[in-house]
Amino acid sequence: MNLTEPSSVLDQWTALVSFVMPFLVSVLVQSHWNETTKRLVAFVACVAATVIQLSIQGRLDVEHLFPTALATFTGSQVLYLHFFKPLGLTQPVEEFTNAAPDSAGG
Repeated sequence: MNLTEPSSVLDQWTALVSFVMPFLVSVLVQSHWNETTKRLVAFVACVAATVIQLSIQGRLDVEHLFPTALATFTGSQVLYLHFFKPLGLTQPVEEFTNAAPDSAGG
C-alpha cells in the first residue's frame, strides 16, 4: 500500500478527525442533556466535520460522504466510550462549556 494514494490519505485524515471529534463534541454538548441528544449532536458534528474534510480534499461527493461520515462517527464514539470517557478527558471541557448549571451538583 502506498501511503500517498488518495484513499490512504483520506483514511488517515478520517482517523485524525475521529480522534479530535470527542473534544469538539464535548464543547457542544451539555452535561444535563440525555444520551440520545448527545449522540445526535455527535453524529451531526461528525457529518459536518466530514463535509469540511472532504471539501478541503476536493472529494465531496456521495461516493465518499456516507462511508467517511460513518467511519468518523464510529471511530469517534469508540474512542470516546472506551478511551476518553473512562479517563475523564472530556468531562472538564463539557463542564466548563455548560450553558446551564448542573442540577445534580446542588
